[in-house]
Amino acid sequence: MRRSVSLLVPFVGATTVASCATIAGLGDYRLAPQDGAVEGEPATSDGSAGDGAATDTDDAASAVDVAVGGDATEDGISIEDAADAHVDDGPVVPPTDKDHVACGSGSCSVPFEECCQMQSGDVCQTANGSVCNGVIARCDEAANCQLGQVCCVTKVTASGLETECESSCQGGDGLQSCRTDGECGGTGPCTAWSCAGSVVATCGGQGSAIGCH
Repeated sequence: MRRSVSLLVPFVGATTVASCATIAGLGDYRLAPQDGAVEGEPATSDGSAGDGAATDTDDAASAVDVAVGGDATEDGISIEDAADAHVDDGPVVPPTDKDHVACGSGSCSVPFEECCQMQSGDVCQTANGSVCNGVIARCDEAANCQLGQVCCVTKVTASGLETECESSCQGGDGLQSCRTDGECGGTGPCTAWSCAGSVVATCGGQGSAIGCH
């Protein structure tokens, strides 16, 4: 009697291998075509994924381009420009307000109030009628003063800037407190800096190199 079983197994194995697609890096090991397809996309005749895989790859490449500084925009502004716009170069000059002088996190109404600046905190008090255990700020810009006067810094202390309305800033520390470039004349621009935990501004940034002391 003939035994034909041993011939059948190699034939079946050969048929299975012939219908498979090669996997790169695994030698002669092969994968069935349907295993290489992307879900929802038909496999190509060579067993590779369909158009969906190419689209996903392109999207990933585009994301990488953006991450490394591509030309992507956000609301019409390039990402690079947006980053530059957020660079912090220092404090900003407070807005002008002729009716108020800055006092800590708030302000005092001039000419009826003045700011008493102390290391323990700043408080508003009645103008020219109260004792201050610190220094007094009666102005912070020319608009707080009478016509023809400017706001002069008469003393720089660890509590803040002592200020007074004068015709010119020649005495004291010779600094002029400001809120606009226009009031500084040739000694501008009006530049902000930090003093005793608050933002102050002087013409030409005078006093900022030494700071409050």
